[in-house]
Amino acid sequence: MFDRYTDVLRDSISPIFSRYKRCISLSVHICHIFQVQEVYEFIRNLAGCSVYADEFRSQEIDGQALLLLKEDHLMSTMNMKLGPALKICARINAIKEETG
Repeated sequence: MFDRYTDVLRDSISPIFSRYKRCISLSVHICHIFQVQEVYEFIRNLAGCSVYADEFRSQEIDGQALLLLKEDHLMSTMNMKLGPALKICARINAIKEETG
C-alpha cells in the first residue's frame, strides 16, 4: 500500500520537477537578455535574497548587468549583507559556467 502512494507521489511531482529543471535551463540560456523585471523575479525567488529584489529593480539591473556583478558591488553599492551577496554571486557564477 505504501508503494502505491509513493508511486502516486512520484508521478505527481515528476512533471513539476521537469518544469523546474526546464525553467533553470532556460534561465541559463536567456539570463543575459533578462529585462529588469525578470532580474527582479530571479532575485526575489533566490532563498534569503527576496528583500533585495526591489533594490535590483531600482538600480535597473538587467540580465547583462547581473552577469557583471561581483560581491563587492553588491555589498558596497547595494548595502547587501555578505551571505545574500555570496548566494547571488554563486548563482551568477553557476550560470556563467553553464553557458560557457
